[in-house]
Amino acid sequence: MSIRNLFDGKTPYKLFSETPEGVRDDAESFGNVDQTLIEKETFIPQVDFSDPANFVKYGSAESYYSDAITRIYEDYPYDGSSKEKKEYLNQSTYLDLWILKNKYPRTNGFVTISAEGWGATATPPSAPTDFYGEPESKEYIHFIGGPHAASQGMVGKPLSETFGDSNVYDENIYDSAGFTGDGTRESNLKTNFDNGVTIEFWLKKEGYDVSKTQKEVIFDLWNNITGSSPDYGRITLQINTSNLSTSAPAFQLTVRSGSTGPIEQEFGSSVTTTTIADFHHYAFKIYNSGSALRTDFYVDGTVTDQSSSSPSLEEITGSLAANIGSLIAPASDGGSEYAGLGWGKLSGSLDEFRFWKSKRTSEEIGRYWIGQVYGGTNTDISNADLGIYFKFNEGITGNTTLDSTILDYSGRVTNGA
Repeated sequence: MSIRNLFDGKTPYKLFSETPEGVRDDAESFGNVDQTLIEKETFIPQVDFSDPANFVKYGSAESYYSDAITRIYEDYPYDGSSKEKKEYLNQSTYLDLWILKNKYPRTNGFVTISAEGWGATATPPSAPTDFYGEPESKEYIHFIGGPHAASQGMVGKPLSETFGDSNVYDENIYDSAGFTGDGTRESNLKTNFDNGVTIEFWLKKEGYDVSKTQKEVIFDLWNNITGSSPDYGRITLQINTSNLSTSAPAFQLTVRSGSTGPIEQEFGSSVTTTTIADFHHYAFKIYNSGSALRTDFYVDGTVTDQSSSSPSLEEITGSLAANIGSLIAPASDGGSEYAGLGWGKLSGSLDEFRFWKSKRTSEEIGRYWIGQVYGGTNTDISNADLGIYFKFNEGITGNTTLDSTILDYSGRVTNGA
């Protein structure tokens, strides 16, 4: 009997799960499995496409290259799901694939805030124990939750074509998809602690000056409501640089919904001036657990600190916006407000910043901390809990307008400024 007879009438391979939920955990979607099989069976010829004489027999050689490059920059789904990216590649010509891999400009990078130093203070601190310094030169990345309309693409188009690039709005995206989930297509910064929130990023911080600022802000989300209001909402994640020099926990997390929630809860006792001076991955998973708000802190994919505080918190609603690199508004501490926009400037480098509208599992954080994730939130239900994704890979063109835009790779057009 030949080896082939062993497989006659049988499936030579089988998915570990036949449900959408099970497939999402390891393969994103059934569509991604289909495209992966097509990719696996695609034949790529061993042709040197750098010389048009090797493949151009008819027409203009220049047009071959021009058309390929145009298709890449107009159609490549840079913020798409794994399925969408593989589908694009599977529909590409051999020349498209060669140019994308070998010639098309690409950048792998990170963002540095205070690249030329923290600078001088605009208002010297007046001697509180811990303070946010006000820099003369304010630097931060600002973005809003949306959902976003394609206002930039409206000019000169008929109404039927106006909103093609807008966010899809859907409160119940899983109802007809065959599985449950925590993602939504509402605000890209939706903060429902029953579903949870996860903030993760790479950070490198080589220096600090506690005489200018003792608190440096990494991320600050606010709902544009004053701190004295019962509807006030805030998540502020910062470094207390004075703790770095005393071996106390480096990170402080404030989470407020109305007048409740932890203020400057400390994490990162294992983070030292030595470890923070090189790139490491940090993740904060914030979620309601019973009657308490719980936070799990991860370093390089491994949980190192866990903390809880009572009570559990209501969802933060309103006009959600956020800053990376400084405060977005006056800080609120027990009802009193101080400091302001741009205060507490970060001095350091960040990479792979992700805001998830769900509590990521330890398995997910441990699996993806070292690599990239896929977007496609608008189009692929498998990734709908990814709210913001900044890779900081755009490079520098020298054009101020272009360079002021921070691309969002989640698929929801939440570009930063």
